[in-house]
Amino acid sequence: MKHALVLSVLLGAISVASAEDYSQWKAAQGPAGTNRSFLSVSNGAVEAHVGELGTGNTGRFTIGTGAGEYLLYGHGGDPWSSYVRIRVDGVVYAPEGGGLYDVALLPVVGPAISGNSIVTAWDADGVTLTQILTPVMVNGEGTVAIVYDVVNTGNAGREVSVMVEMDTMVNWNDAAPISTSNGYIAVETCYAGAAVPNTWQAFEEGPTQDPSLLVGCGILNGSGATLPDFAAFGAWGSVYSGPFDYVCSGYGYGDSGCVLRWDAGLILPGQGEHYQTYYGTCSEYTVPGELGLSLGGTTSLSCQNGELVPNPFDVNLLVSNTGGETCHDVQAFIYPGVGLTGGAPVWIGDLAPGGVGAASFFLTVLEQYCDTYGVFTVEVTSADCPGNSISREIWIPCCDDVSAQEQPLAYGLGAAYPNPFNPVTTLSFTMVETGDATLTVHNLAGETVATLWNGLATTGRHEVAFDASGLPSGIYLSTLSSAQGAQTRKMILTK
Repeated sequence: MKHALVLSVLLGAISVASAEDYSQWKAAQGPAGTNRSFLSVSNGAVEAHVGELGTGNTGRFTIGTGAGEYLLYGHGGDPWSSYVRIRVDGVVYAPEGGGLYDVALLPVVGPAISGNSIVTAWDADGVTLTQILTPVMVNGEGTVAIVYDVVNTGNAGREVSVMVEMDTMVNWNDAAPISTSNGYIAVETCYAGAAVPNTWQAFEEGPTQDPSLLVGCGILNGSGATLPDFAAFGAWGSVYSGPFDYVCSGYGYGDSGCVLRWDAGLILPGQGEHYQTYYGTCSEYTVPGELGLSLGGTTSLSCQNGELVPNPFDVNLLVSNTGGETCHDVQAFIYPGVGLTGGAPVWIGDLAPGGVGAASFFLTVLEQYCDTYGVFTVEVTSADCPGNSISREIWIPCCDDVSAQEQPLAYGLGAAYPNPFNPVTTLSFTMVETGDATLTVHNLAGETVATLWNGLATTGRHEVAFDASGLPSGIYLSTLSSAQGAQTRKMILTK
């Protein structure tokens, strides 16, 4: 068993070393030291860095803003503390470097830049794991699409799970406090199945911070994201070097991080799975007051297979007592506007000075409403402190075939179908508004092998056939580029 890092105590309860000592210790752990060898892609709002081949951190990654501010630890230096693991038939594989795994993954492709994506592929005993990081825009916010494609290239079924660990560091704060659509995470917390939140946030300071400060935001459901089977938020050191079947301690945490896991189960020969998540920036909705309010949760609805996702969607409220006296009997109410329904009142209770309470609501979009904004207001009351309220709106797209052409939900590149394919597959993409677009196909050497679209694309959904008769078997990347952003997806040609 390979242990490049062993922690003797939970990082949320360090008592023998100061925070400064720990920070210095952690900074010394990157196996490549000052090598500073990584690939970089950006869309101006956010950027992703991936460790290059031969650095000791191959395929490990960091994410930051276009201005170079940290969203994950060590951005701008050697990526090492955020990485993917894959378990195949009980054996855990990971890119070389620190953490906990049984066998080091050796890359078979890349890391390489293709379009505006960084692609790395590894072999895990006959199972190919491909990682694709692409800066994109979702609901006007800069984020990085983190994609994992798994394909069984062997002759027998394999039991597979994929886990990604991210070491949150928002600007200067390596102990960035975390909240999810299930509430504020004051202690290390695990979620599984239906309890996995739709979204999560990591704050530069906390839920009542100034709106000018940075917020790291993850999307776990909607906008093409694949909801994980398991998620844990808490102490980075524990999730970084913890077992694949992670169990949360329930202790408070300092240095923060998270893990997301998708359990594919049995993958038959020639079959595969596609997983996608997002992490980047988002605007914080805050209202100051003695009961300060911060509103998070789902910020964007999208169409998947003709259905609105997520629906119901979550609204996550954090209430902070910024005054000097305890606020008693705090309650939260939500008032959905036209087109929305749901959201029972939430009892928060007493909040001591500096205390933070949470309330989560779930609103349902009524079937007859689309192509409009849904508006809702959250109000907080107390027996002896001034109340407060906060409002927000969310765009409700149309997901039926006719309306989706008239008012598409979200800009994006769809998955090729079929995939794997031989020799023809169909690619689709959606434009939010009419504009120039380019749809190209690259091989893993970054060479353009086909240009499927280059010119004006009207608002709506478009389909293009890709005939790979003259190309060898292998992995190919389709890339959609326009003023609305760039997205990349993987295809597998098998002859």
